[in-house]
Amino acid sequence: MARRKSIHIKGMEHGAPIPNGVVIGNMIFSSAISGKDAKTGVLSSDPDEQAEAMFRNLRLFMSLPEFFFDRVTAEILPENLQMIEICRLLGFRLEPDQDQIHAVLDLVL
Repeated sequence: MARRKSIHIKGMEHGAPIPNGVVIGNMIFSSAISGKDAKTGVLSSDPDEQAEAMFRNLRLFMSLPEFFFDRVTAEILPENLQMIEICRLLGFRLEPDQDQIHAVLDLVL
C-alpha cells in the first residue's frame, strides 16, 4: 500500500478534524475547499466573493512546493450553474454524469 501524507494549510482548517488533503503515492486529493477567506477566516455573504476566495484557496493548495500537478478534477452538482460556468471559462472539460458533472483541466500537454 502506498504511503499517505496529510496536508494541513493554516487558515483553511475545517470544522471537522480532517486534513485539507492527502498525498497517496503519486496522487493528491483535497477535501472540500471553501470560499472562506484563508487570511481573515471570514465567509463573505456575497457569492462572487466566496468564489474568488475559493479559487485563491485552491491556488494556495496547488502552490505547495512539494507538489506538481498535471491534471485538476472536480465534481460539481448540476444545479451549481455558477461553478459550471466558472470552470467552463477556465478551460475545464465538462463531462456530465448521472447526478454530477466531472470537470477536468489538463495542465500538461
